[in-house]
Amino acid sequence: MQGKAIINAFDMGSAVAASRIAPGCLVTRSASGTIKVNTATTDEQNMGMAGDLSLANDDTPGFFTQYDNVPVMLAGRGRLRLLGGGTDCTNGMWLQATRDGLVAIESSGNRAAESVAKCVSAEDIEVSDYSTTITTATSGSKTVTVDSTANFAAGDYVNLHDDNASENALIASVDSSTQVTLETAMSATYSATPTMSKLVECEAILA
Repeated sequence: MQGKAIINAFDMGSAVAASRIAPGCLVTRSASGTIKVNTATTDEQNMGMAGDLSLANDDTPGFFTQYDNVPVMLAGRGRLRLLGGGTDCTNGMWLQATRDGLVAIESSGNRAAESVAKCVSAEDIEVSDYSTTITTATSGSKTVTVDSTANFAAGDYVNLHDDNASENALIASVDSSTQVTLETAMSATYSATPTMSKLVECEAILA
């Protein structure tokens, strides 16, 4: 389902990307007429969800890039990018905004002030096994060495994260049990408690 985000939109808009955005990520205003991925963990700054990838981006496969016109789902049912790792997600759980336009499960599973969406998936969504420790990830390189590539595959969106930086990426290939190659080079080096988490598609209604 790479690049597919919208299932049933009630209200659609569009805006120009100010920077790289993956379909299914929460977005917020960057400047007049432009948007970027939402980095706030509250609901106030969330504008909606980046829709299906409808433009060809030869330089960055799987992403809208700067100056692309991005369809934005303002209300409706879509496939959000749920951060892998932690508790599995079940129908009815509320989701909160987290880093890089992603969502995570509310700690209580119930609606809270920062809730941005509600999971409406017919099946339970496994996320607990979709995170691994990074061994080597260097700025400017496409190669990431990890503890294990189990549960990761080519075409998966992932989030690279440590105490200092984070970014979303797309896996081009799984090279071995401990190495993946990304479609584009990393923008940072990850070494301070680094992790790579799979971004799991979660059918949800925007709150």
